[in-house]
Amino acid sequence: MRPKRTLLATLGSFLSSAGLAFAQSAPTPAEATPPAPIADVGPATPLMAPAAAPFTPTVPKPYFPTVDACKSVPRMWGSAEYLLWWSKDAPVPTPLVTVGPVTPNLAPVLGQPGTTVLLGGNSIDFGIRSGGRFTIGGWLNDQRTIGLEGSYLFLANDSVSRTVGSSGAPGSPFLSLPFFNVTTGAESSTRIASPGEFAGAAKLNVSSNLQGGELNGVYNLVRSEAWTVNLLGGFRYLGLREGLSFATSSPSIIGPPDVFATLDRFTTSNDFYGGQLGARVERRFGNFFVNSTAKVALGGTHQTVNTAGQLVSNDFNGFGTPQVFAGGYFTQPTNIGRQSDDRFAVLTDVTLNIGYQLTRSARVFAGYSLIYISDVVRPGEQIDRRINPTQAPSIVGMPVGLVGPAAPLPQFHHTDFWAQGMTFGLQLRY
Repeated sequence: MRPKRTLLATLGSFLSSAGLAFAQSAPTPAEATPPAPIADVGPATPLMAPAAAPFTPTVPKPYFPTVDACKSVPRMWGSAEYLLWWSKDAPVPTPLVTVGPVTPNLAPVLGQPGTTVLLGGNSIDFGIRSGGRFTIGGWLNDQRTIGLEGSYLFLANDSVSRTVGSSGAPGSPFLSLPFFNVTTGAESSTRIASPGEFAGAAKLNVSSNLQGGELNGVYNLVRSEAWTVNLLGGFRYLGLREGLSFATSSPSIIGPPDVFATLDRFTTSNDFYGGQLGARVERRFGNFFVNSTAKVALGGTHQTVNTAGQLVSNDFNGFGTPQVFAGGYFTQPTNIGRQSDDRFAVLTDVTLNIGYQLTRSARVFAGYSLIYISDVVRPGEQIDRRINPTQAPSIVGMPVGLVGPAAPLPQFHHTDFWAQGMTFGLQLRY
């Protein structure tokens, strides 16, 4: 019996333990499987963003217009412009004729009371001058990016005259020509019209002519619906030719008729040759457009001054056939002749136009232009009013040779020059 009780006791104890365990909460799968031990990996490493890929800039490919894309751009162009310009006044700083009080056997002298300059001593305004400019050009390649353009401009020859005179009758003006006498070192003068003795007249004439041309390569830098930018580079020429003449006549009003006439002439020429660079920009607003061109040329100017003069008179041969003597008043053997020089100069050319596109091939425009050159010679500034009268029959009344200092002497005074004004033009493009 004891073994049976022992078996039953053991079985009861087992069932009691099982019941107690069943009465507790059932374990979760995580609790049922214990976690694996955590390995020692050292100190914690901060989180970092993944490395960025290296930056590679995107370079736009250059655009080369195709032939088809350029077919709408005209291949050739030409224009004609009417110029309504004015230029820098012609300088005549030398007093040429004065009027003053009547003094027996003495002519009025500069600085004396009552002496006034009638001719010379100021600048001559040429006023508005007409001219023209003609341009023709074309693209040399199908892309319309490389071209050639030529242009020619001129201002018509213009002259201005000033005249003074006196009848020589009693009470008429006493006219004289003032000069600086190098033999005495003082101001002096000679008579042109003397009341009661001889009449007198003097005429000053100045003239000017401007022309030029250029040949440029053209490179298209920008072309769009609204903008065009072209670069220019090439050769530039500008020619300025001017003259000044001063003539007098002093016929006697008593005694036999005589001839006493003088002429002083100064002419200058300036020929500029140089290389130039520039740009032309155009902005379009529908059929309207605005364009501007600016060019600068560097080069040399070949400058020439010609001096000539004469006296024609029969006062020295008994009123016979008039004789001709070298030199008038300001031109004498000491300065008659030709002098030349070469000088560096800068030429600038600026144009601004506003226009309207009439048709696909025709447009009209109006604008403003300026040409400036830094170094020229002009005739009025070549007069030397220092005179040694011993070599001047027009002053001393007898043909004698030079005694004392040589004067007048050749002058080579330099200045600048500009011409500017309005332009009105028509352009055709095909």
